[in-house]
Amino acid sequence: MKRKQLLHKSMAVLTALTLMATAFTGCGSGSATKQDDSAQSTDAESQNADNGADGSDPFAFESAKDVVFPLKEKLTLTVFVNNPDQSVTSYQDNWVTDWIEEQTNIHLDYVYDLTGDEATQKLNLIMTDPGSMPDFFLRTGWSKAETLSYGQQGLILPIEDMLGEMENWTTMNEESPMRKADLTLSDGHVYTFGGQNECFHCMYQHRMYIYKPWVEKYLGGKNPETTEELYNFLKMVKEDDATKDIPVIIFSSLVNEEMKKKGEALGADAQLSKPEIGNLVKVIDELVLDK
Repeated sequence: MKRKQLLHKSMAVLTALTLMATAFTGCGSGSATKQDDSAQSTDAESQNADNGADGSDPFAFESAKDVVFPLKEKLTLTVFVNNPDQSVTSYQDNWVTDWIEEQTNIHLDYVYDLTGDEATQKLNLIMTDPGSMPDFFLRTGWSKAETLSYGQQGLILPIEDMLGEMENWTTMNEESPMRKADLTLSDGHVYTFGGQNECFHCMYQHRMYIYKPWVEKYLGGKNPETTEELYNFLKMVKEDDATKDIPVIIFSSLVNEEMKKKGEALGADAQLSKPEIGNLVKVIDELVLDK
């Protein structure tokens, strides 16, 4: 119970820390914070929890807005992380972790810094043994169903009330209106801060970027959906006096003799197949400089 009390008091600090170091959570992943009634407290945790009796507890913040960094006293939080590549970096021994401690006076103790199948197996074991749980998790890879299940069991804490007090959280949700709805599970709670990097080239394997003003001008706002429609779109661009001098490069795995003839008829300035990607930047530079 003393550990439970300490976690409640440090939740405001953790919320403020998470919002301070958004990049620390990484592209495409989130973190969840937990609470456990049966976990055994250490001597240090017991001492911190007992400090509240005389009103001197340094971590007894009523709101995340009351947290001021650096904290007056050192706070240690234990962490689980599914490290995407331990050969590149250790979460415990890197400048980001050191910077966070310097700025906040919070020591992040990565008691579980694991990779791949080992991380997944260990995480599954941790969730069946509340006494072994860290204070919070990074990059768990949990599905929404798993997160909801752990939340309903009381193994992780909902954090929407504390996040709602933070201006950065509100601003990010205003900039990305779908963000909060995606993080809110069917029980109405938010258990994870989530990611903020809208890395479309990471999320979608097959993608196309197109200049919308031209789509509006030539196609009435409807994106081309087939190769033939894209060809006709580029033909309109090359036949327009206002845009005909803009270089067009066809870069595709479909570049063959037949496609090259269509490209030449289109007025393409260059055509490259996927294996020729090493020459793409060089060709672009030559065409732009020539223009």
